Amino acid sequence: MEKLKNKSFILYASAIFLILMDILITSFIEISELVTIFLLLIACLLIYIGGYFYSKETGNKKILKFNLYLFFIMYLALLFYFLFLNQWWHRSNIAVEMNLTPFSTIKMYLKDFDSIMGSKPILNLLGNFICLMPLSFFLKYVFKKQNNPFIFLITLLLCSLGIEVMQYLTKTGSFDIDDIMLNTSGAILMYLILKFKSVDLLIRNILFFEKNKISKISLIIIICFVAFVLILFIAIGQYRKMLFNKRMDEYESLMRPSITFEYKDECTNNNLFYEDEVYKYYFTCYDKDNFYVVVNGKDKLSIKKLLDSSEYNTNINAILNHMDYDHIEYKIEYKYAHFNFEIENKNYQNITIPGMVDSDIAKLVIRNNDVDYTNYEVSIIPKKSGTQTINIDFEISNDSGVVIDKLTKKVKVTVDENFNVMYDIIV
Repeated sequence: MEKLKNKSFILYASAIFLILMDILITSFIEISELVTIFLLLIACLLIYIGGYFYSKETGNKKILKFNLYLFFIMYLALLFYFLFLNQWWHRSNIAVEMNLTPFSTIKMYLKDFDSIMGSKPILNLLGNFICLMPLSFFLKYVFKKQNNPFIFLITLLLCSLGIEVMQYLTKTGSFDIDDIMLNTSGAILMYLILKFKSVDLLIRNILFFEKNKISKISLIIIICFVAFVLILFIAIGQYRKMLFNKRMDEYESLMRPSITFEYKDECTNNNLFYEDEVYKYYFTCYDKDNFYVVVNGKDKLSIKKLLDSSEYNTNINAILNHMDYDHIEYKIEYKYAHFNFEIENKNYQNITIPGMVDSDIAKLVIRNNDVDYTNYEVSIIPKKSGTQTINIDFEISNDSGVVIDKLTKKVKVTVDENFNVMYDIIV
């Protein structure tokens, strides 16, 4: 029997090693929360088996109560980590808010159930509901006074309220009345489940190796309930996945639509098919009124309507790329005066330059012309008559983001009464 005692010590030592390893890993490497939970669950299993061997060897079941205290401490540590330290939820110096309107946050979570922007809303809802469920378990089996419903409820409310206040004060979360409602609802549900005699007896048999008799019907009901909860979670997950895929398909059809062209192969002079603030776009031959873009194989739109008033996310450059691929000839003309300038960048450092510079008499629209970001095109869009020197300021920084040079291009712009533009590059 001494071997059982030695096994228990080995198992306890292995559990301590796993816990320390988890702490060490999370201190230096960003790992998944599931890995942390998995390691702690393995450690709990090792402690549980170690307690079994020790109690069987010595006949002393106090070690089982000690195990329960260890599990409770590990739960509190994990809860603290998720609520105050975990970076996945950006738990550091965030802009905190306060919500005192019941159900407003819950409604927001439910509205974002199938959000394609991530699963955080539903995980937040679910996490707030289950995070204090283990607390109900430990309060019942670690502290006898907590079997009093009134004392339990007061303790639960104080814990949930304390968490919200601490998150608000430490700027690791917002104070939200809905979080308190979700926390307490989940914990009360667990407390009520544990009040069932058959559930309580089964847990005591598992935790303290008691030999309480449980009817087969009670066991079947418990197994069915656990299976129902698991199936429910799986069903909700699959339902969200189905909605997510549907929303993603809709999103992709809007953000990355498929494009084909439908047109008559005849030449006319009616060929200005689009213009923006800088350019005019002409077909070389086609009639713009008989030239259509077919989007996602269903919507038939003119190029102007597609770009200016449709729900699809595309731009003129994407349309031109499709036209190049289909060998549809077009030409581009400048609407206003323009010029080019170069920046010497021998070491290929990072250049930050504004896309637009506004002044009283004109707006300068600046676009890059090459992959090395050294050649820029400036279009001068007149606003009113007058003369003004306009500065184009830009910075050159190294790979570390440190600004190593600041430069300015000065352009003297003159706009006459007919909105004709003349310019002179001073520097």
